[in-house]
Amino acid sequence: MLGDAQNLTITQDIVDRVFDNVNDCYYISLVGGEVLLEYSMVEYLFEKLIKYNWNVKHIQITTNGAILDKRFIDLFDNYCTVSDCQEILFRISNDMFHDKEKSEKAYQFYNSIPKSKKIKIEFTNGIKSFKAIGKGKNLIENNPQYSQYFEYVNYNPSVMKNRIKINNDAVFCEMRISSNGNIAVQDDATYEWYDNELCIGNILNNSLCDLIEKHNSKCLYTCSDTKNINYLNNVENIDFYKQYISKTNFNEYIKMLIVKKIFKKILEAREKAQCSFQFITPQEIILNLKTPKDWLFDVNPEIETIYTYFLKQHNYNYNEIEQIYKEKVDNNIVNLVYDYVDINSAEDIEIGKKYLCVLCILNNPEIVDPYIRRQIIKETRFFNIVTNRALNAGADYQLYLTPEFNKMRQINNLAKVGQIHLNNDKIMPCEIGDGYDNEYNLYQKITQNLLANKESIK
Repeated sequence: MLGDAQNLTITQDIVDRVFDNVNDCYYISLVGGEVLLEYSMVEYLFEKLIKYNWNVKHIQITTNGAILDKRFIDLFDNYCTVSDCQEILFRISNDMFHDKEKSEKAYQFYNSIPKSKKIKIEFTNGIKSFKAIGKGKNLIENNPQYSQYFEYVNYNPSVMKNRIKINNDAVFCEMRISSNGNIAVQDDATYEWYDNELCIGNILNNSLCDLIEKHNSKCLYTCSDTKNINYLNNVENIDFYKQYISKTNFNEYIKMLIVKKIFKKILEAREKAQCSFQFITPQEIILNLKTPKDWLFDVNPEIETIYTYFLKQHNYNYNEIEQIYKEKVDNNIVNLVYDYVDINSAEDIEIGKKYLCVLCILNNPEIVDPYIRRQIIKETRFFNIVTNRALNAGADYQLYLTPEFNKMRQINNLAKVGQIHLNNDKIMPCEIGDGYDNEYNLYQKITQNLLANKESIK
């Protein structure tokens, strides 16, 4: 799904620059285009791995199976002999987009060559899912039989460029080095995106260290942020959900609309903080303005609270409330509830109406009585940040974000006068959760001590 083929071949200069910038690597994946078209460059890479004594444990090569060349197996076999590499995985594509007869022939050919047990020949075993990007866009309209494989229908590269995790001078994110020398965080994307939206620079022009530090000095998105937002971008394609509604619960869809608003507003708050506090590091902003770890986290208690208060405001007049959200919510979204009554239970329909009401309130907070609004703000986590009131200065700038912004303002003021020094990515990695909580707690403890004692980090 990378897009149209590029007539490019990586050069020795680019490979040399990689080894000038990197001391070691745990995992290497070679993809094309077609890797086996360039034996001399693959050989050059493996010679460099041996010369610089990289301790690569896993190497993966993906091929379409069109080229049968014993030299590659000999090259891999030699590397397994002289290194501590644990596995070289030679993968042959055999999905619906490749010639399966050629794939089978290649599988038989490469398996017939004597080799180390560390070298494993296998099929890619088809496609479980693919994203509607590159050539995949045409597949949606021209091949409806592939609908079961569609994923991330509105895949959006504008927020995909996440922070690059560094710990003890080691990079923990999988980096992509393109044939032209452009550097990006590896993700499922097109050639065009790797050269534009996702590109952090070119290794021929700057050192990898400089490129990463410059990128992290401004980036406010963690890995999970980008994955969650890209997934939530699906909700923009209502027609897709209506077409495959039998496979997609409409209540989940409407809840996704609510959750997306929460994510979007938190990211907007981070941008506001970055503009407001010049001396604070991005990871400090991320730490204080966390997004939920799960894209569909449990918002039901707060949805129930908002809905209950709105019912009280309208004296439990369900017909009146129904008329309000029918007027203010996109008809396509409302119809998801009302057009598919026959495939859902009465209980599901009522839940869907509740979600529609809350979505309407979040999009139109002015319809809530000021007194009721204050009660909702006191009892929910996200209502104030989802409405614009939380991001505006003045009397309404309160409750949900005030403690976080006040803390960041303190840290920023201390850093401004040199009473504390915060280094970008020297203590804390880019990600929250998933095994990194201890490091985050350590960083938070350090900054709390700084605020209490106004001591400096050297």
